[in-house]
Amino acid sequence: MTRQLCAGFCLALVTVAIPLRAANRPHAGTGRQSKVVWTNDDLDKLHDLGMISIIGREDDERPASAPPPAPYLRTKDPEWYAEQAARLRDELEYGSRSFVNTSRRLTTLEISGSQPAE
Repeated sequence: MTRQLCAGFCLALVTVAIPLRAANRPHAGTGRQSKVVWTNDDLDKLHDLGMISIIGREDDERPASAPPPAPYLRTKDPEWYAEQAARLRDELEYGSRSFVNTSRRLTTLEISGSQPAE
């Protein structure tokens, strides 16, 4: 019985003493640490030692992108000129036919001497 009482007392004492001692010391990783500024040379040294792995492509291995396509200039497109010429030719034929028809009607009216109907 004394043995159990002694073991219980020691266990209680240790349970109380450990957190008190831990509270007086700084926590792990929060001590006075100076801030480190990493340069490219430092990173290269770490990379050479195999301490850094890079996933994906590096800038040097990036494939060259194709240049952007030139803007469409319809004035340099022969198909555009062909379409324009066909449209203008149709307009010219229509205007020509219209002129000839009007001219014939006026000539017919002048010959007959009658007034055009409005």
